[in-house]
Amino acid sequence: MKTMTRLAVMIAAVLTLVEWGVAEDPAPVARWSFEHMTGQSVADTVGDHASAVKGALQQVAGVDGQALKFDGGFVSVPSAPTLQFTDARFSIAAWVNPYALDAGQQMIVAKNVYSANQREWGLMLDNDNRFRFYLWQNGWKTLASPTEPRPGHWHHIAVTFEKGYARLYVNGKQEAEDTLPHPCP
Repeated sequence: MKTMTRLAVMIAAVLTLVEWGVAEDPAPVARWSFEHMTGQSVADTVGDHASAVKGALQQVAGVDGQALKFDGGFVSVPSAPTLQFTDARFSIAAWVNPYALDAGQQMIVAKNVYSANQREWGLMLDNDNRFRFYLWQNGWKTLASPTEPRPGHWHHIAVTFEKGYARLYVNGKQEAEDTLPHPCP
């Protein structure tokens, strides 16, 4: 079974995954800036995580360089050992610019095995127009942001995992935190 990480939102400019080990200055293990899109793939600018574009995506101006406009399409990344963070400290960060609110759940990034109906975690703009992070912990743990994004404006969304805690940040401000009784799937 393949684990796929899906990127799908109306616009996301940069997605970065950082694993914190013993290094004081952790380096990203994956970064998709969407500057380098060739045919049906998007280049990972720091790692070797091939991706496949599914559906129609459009390159548009981003926070810094190019972004992708997602309107029903997504970018799929196959599972890789460097993307398994079960016992590590790590972060997920993305620049997001929703074109419209009240559009239902809009996935930003998720780790799921759809063919096996397994959901592990997901960062999204939820039905109520709030950023949320869902994590499977023998039941869903949810980190909810009180911030309602402004359409047409960029928002920096980040989730960190460290020492049994998950934290959700919007525009540099911590907006939610919860304990994690189990390792991240």
